[in-house]
Amino acid sequence: MAAVLEALALYMKKMITDMAEEEVHMLLGVPDEMDKLGRNLDNIQAFLADAERRRITDRLVQGWVNMLKGVMYDATDILELGKLKAEERQESMGGTLVEKMPGCFQPLFFCLRNPVFTHKIGSKIKELNQRLDEIHKEAAKFNFTANLSSYTKQRTEAEYSSREMTSEFIPSAIVGENIEMDTKLLVQELVTDENHGKKVVSIVGMGGMGKTTLAQNIFKRHNHKGALQNEDMAEHHSTIQRGGAA
Repeated sequence: MAAVLEALALYMKKMITDMAEEEVHMLLGVPDEMDKLGRNLDNIQAFLADAERRRITDRLVQGWVNMLKGVMYDATDILELGKLKAEERQESMGGTLVEKMPGCFQPLFFCLRNPVFTHKIGSKIKELNQRLDEIHKEAAKFNFTANLSSYTKQRTEAEYSSREMTSEFIPSAIVGENIEMDTKLLVQELVTDENHGKKVVSIVGMGGMGKTTLAQNIFKRHNHKGALQNEDMAEHHSTIQRGGAA
């Protein structure tokens, strides 16, 4: 669970960064709260990494993780909604607001045209930060470390190591029924070809969700069935292992 939430935190951080670059956070009128949300996510990432590293299974810790899960899912929904609405407003203007109304302050114009929505989103983001503040305080009870620089370094080294050690695949380490079901369906799709042509299947998703593991499992299952008749599959697998599925 901690690994999944860590991946979700990375996804949310990227979304906030993209929104900042596009000035969506300004259009929503809550730049300070968005900045604070980004800082909160930095701390949460470090806490989750520490929880995962220590393999904590205490019930109280699990309760903390579940509480965090609820907040992060809500945050993802709110951020995606805010970004979507702001982009819809920009598109409906047929260009940038500056082009349409020279001299108009974009955030103010957006807020004046959408006061109810802006207030609603702003309030929700503030509420998210308050909930994350409480979760941050709760984390202190478990002595989680929030050394983000150390966490970032460890994560970078781990990612580099995992990409270098591409030949190692341990089937017994795979847990869950869904990945087995997906593997069977995709292998069936790949080996069933009435036209005897090539098929390309894309595996997409957030980082840490198991894309590379799924690709490895498909490769092994496919190979064992004797369906690997040329080097194409091996080449695609090698590309995925080097980071093509990330």
